[in-house]
Amino acid sequence: MKEYRACGFQAIGLTEGYRGASRDFYQEHGHFVSTLVSGTASIVNARTCHSGDVVRQTEQAIENIECLIAPENFASHGLTGAGATLKDIAKLRVYVKHQQDYEHCRKVCELRLPRIPAIYLHADICRPDLLVEIEAVAFSPFSSEGTMPKFTQ
Repeated sequence: MKEYRACGFQAIGLTEGYRGASRDFYQEHGHFVSTLVSGTASIVNARTCHSGDVVRQTEQAIENIECLIAPENFASHGLTGAGATLKDIAKLRVYVKHQQDYEHCRKVCELRLPRIPAIYLHADICRPDLLVEIEAVAFSPFSSEGTMPKFTQ
């Protein structure tokens, strides 16, 4: 497991063969875990998917976030008892490359992630063929039977 530390949060590298291109940061707070998901896009096996289709790119980015925050991903890094679902997401920041794609992107986010506050920003994305990128924050319970590795400074 690759270790990172920033402001009390710890980061885990991605699971072998993980489908997206992102990293998540977590911090344990007693019986809860905060998970910060950095910008996640429609990338599978290092390749952009669904080029030119903002709806499918938005759906793929959400699927990648779902895999990233899943308990199985945390467990694969030795973090048993941690992890979240899409229902645990508390807020989103969505970057949309073209203003005309905003409504399509928003509709997908509201369908897949209802009632979650989201900020939409018109911005450039990390690759020319990507149209949307999503950041998320999730709060989830930490199982008392779980184990969190102890990182050294």
